[in-house]
Amino acid sequence: MPLSPATTTADAISTKCHLCQAQLLLEFQDLCDHSNLSLVHLQTLTTELMLLRRENADLKVANSELVKLVSLAFQAPVMQHQQCTLGNNHAVAFERRNSANNVGTESSSGAKMPAYDSQTLQVLRC
Repeated sequence: MPLSPATTTADAISTKCHLCQAQLLLEFQDLCDHSNLSLVHLQTLTTELMLLRRENADLKVANSELVKLVSLAFQAPVMQHQQCTLGNNHAVAFERRNSANNVGTESSSGAKMPAYDSQTLQVLRC
């Protein structure tokens, strides 16, 4: 049975439709693959972001602790100097009082006790 022109045209149209559908299916599969890759990449970036936030918080805590340590390191010599200065002031007052009252030069047994000047007392205190 010979093919009529209408049958040939219908077959050609059907073939063309099947080719378009196949092409659309391939494009759809490519889009799905691209979407899946994008989702995996987004999940990786989200995990990395959470890790960076946690690391940033840890670094802030460490920085705060370092600031405290540096502050204490700078305060220690200042406080030591203040204590020595205060000790020197006490030594001067002690020396003046000893000189005025002549106290501290003899022990209860009558032996002579050394009288210290303010510089010696400061060295002994610091």
